[in-house]
Amino acid sequence: MVHTSFLHKDTKYINNLVYKAPRYAFKSSFPLQNRTTKKVKTSLELSFLRFLSQNKLEVDKYSKKVEVLLPFSNSRNSLNKNFYSRSLESHGSRYRLLSFFKYYNIEEASLLQKVVKLQKLLQSLFGILGTAIFSPEGLNAQFLVHSKSLHIFERCIREFDDDLRDVQFNFQDQVTLPHSDEENISQLPRGLLKEMNSPFLKLKVFSRDQLVRDGLDRKLSDRVLSSSGVLGVHLSPAQWHNLLKSGSPLVLDCRNFYESNAGCFINAVPLQTSFFSQSWPKLDLILQHVPKNQVIMTYCTGGIRCVKVDAYLQAKGYRNTYMLHHGIHGYKSFLREEYFKKNKTESLFSGELWVFDRRTTIMLTNFSH
Repeated sequence: MVHTSFLHKDTKYINNLVYKAPRYAFKSSFPLQNRTTKKVKTSLELSFLRFLSQNKLEVDKYSKKVEVLLPFSNSRNSLNKNFYSRSLESHGSRYRLLSFFKYYNIEEASLLQKVVKLQKLLQSLFGILGTAIFSPEGLNAQFLVHSKSLHIFERCIREFDDDLRDVQFNFQDQVTLPHSDEENISQLPRGLLKEMNSPFLKLKVFSRDQLVRDGLDRKLSDRVLSSSGVLGVHLSPAQWHNLLKSGSPLVLDCRNFYESNAGCFINAVPLQTSFFSQSWPKLDLILQHVPKNQVIMTYCTGGIRCVKVDAYLQAKGYRNTYMLHHGIHGYKSFLREEYFKKNKTESLFSGELWVFDRRTTIMLTNFSH
């Protein structure tokens, strides 16, 4: 903690704001009322404004001085991470990370219309950042949603399209960001979002040819989307955990090499691809001497890639195939539930989970939220 003094003229301005720490000194003055008139440029100014607004500090009219403790790192001009996880948790805005996908047929002619419609819908909601991708195969999305918008967000997605009424949301970590609940995060400057360590910096909705590019010219897509298509079984994380402990199945990690290198399930065979479209020759090599009755378990980050891998295995004649429902994110939720139930369930995932937002990697056994 760094002891800091604030000198002022009146209730509207704080002048000669001075912060001193090893290798750093900062001096500034800025308005307290109507702070939108001046762009907040540093985490120091941002934290000070938030501190005054949340604690409603009164200025000493005689000494004209306010002394507080601000939680800055001694090595750089940034907020201390421990402060984010402790103090701001009770004062900041709470968000939920979630993802969902659904394979269903969409006419190419209607893709642009759906993109524009969903973009406008999400912009009308409070506190939404993230990415949604449409393709003729369906929809894949991951979002950061403000806690007070969560229920209406779910309802809007289910009502957006008849095929999404049964979509299953993959709820992930809770996130607390240091800003007022009255501020809509989607309207904050990108630089400010970076300083707040927001997992996403903007709201994007767009379309492309495939949800996950497989390089097989819709052969897998047609099988996945076909109502008569045969696919394997989705296992709940608890079922996956128990089957994995048996030691007999072949476990395939359907992610890219950098994801597998960050962490994987025990005894998993990584495909070691740089792109998903490279999976098929890798699978052919692994399956050369694998009997058709072999139990094969597949997993990925959220479950979307496993569906296509499973369709490929089924087309090759493998029938005992199983997918991890909601992927590794679902397994993390299972571990969290077991932890708070005080069950001594040991994680079968070793290392960290690579995620596709600004966090890059996360621990599966971090249950602080």
